[in-house]
Amino acid sequence: MNQEDEIKILERLAKALKRVNGIQKALICSREGEVLSQDTNADPAQESALVASVKLHADVLGGLLNSGQVKQVILTGEKRRVMIVTHKKNYVVLSFSLQTSAESMTPVVQMTLRRYR
Repeated sequence: MNQEDEIKILERLAKALKRVNGIQKALICSREGEVLSQDTNADPAQESALVASVKLHADVLGGLLNSGQVKQVILTGEKRRVMIVTHKKNYVVLSFSLQTSAESMTPVVQMTLRRYR
């Protein structure tokens, strides 16, 4: 599969994730922080910087995600909750309102990711 086909699949994945009730934003970026696909009106540079920052400042978490020992990382801020999961060689960043439990979203997120492997 060439890179163009891979990007199209990632674009469909981002849209599919955004359609899940409770997900406000969906962004897919490389492990280096490059935005590959998004379905959000947020600043992609800011969103990918979040992922790059988590990886840079928390190599242990990044290593656990990459090794498969940890399925997801959930960050909670004042206004939103963010879930970071791996998909192939990339990171998927999903944003939820504080009223949405990221843990309750895990099964549908994992099922959606499996469809786009």
